[in-house]
Amino acid sequence: MEKELVSFENTHMESPAEIADDADKDAVLGCMSIDGYPADENLSGEVACRVWALPGGKFLTDWHDNRYRLNKAVLELVEDSKRRLSEAFGSDPAPATDRESAMLDWMFRNARSCPFSDGCGIDFDAECKGFGTDGCRDCVLKNIAAYGSRTD
Repeated sequence: MEKELVSFENTHMESPAEIADDADKDAVLGCMSIDGYPADENLSGEVACRVWALPGGKFLTDWHDNRYRLNKAVLELVEDSKRRLSEAFGSDPAPATDRESAMLDWMFRNARSCPFSDGCGIDFDAECKGFGTDGCRDCVLKNIAAYGSRTD
């Protein structure tokens, strides 16, 4: 049985130098982890999600545990992470095609799931070709403007 996480906090922020190899430095500005903790203090906590700051004022939320995608406390921490990452790392101009490509390459190496939420307007049954596939790249590029306005 999986442990249920009952409390959450932004635990630490990382810069590109701490999280990315040289090939990824243009694809990511920084990252913040949101950790969750069980009611039993004898059990260890774990990462619920990580929020990545991308060029162009965009963000990617990488859910490590999908049970918490709709948790109000976690969603508030995601928004707080976006604000703190923006303050810490600023925002680059809108990414050019080569930066978008670098971002996608980085995302497929580091993320665990689709960056778009179920309520984003994409018909996943009809459009989704599978995370990390060429069809996925096309979908992300087609819908990249949605990154800036997502709430998860």
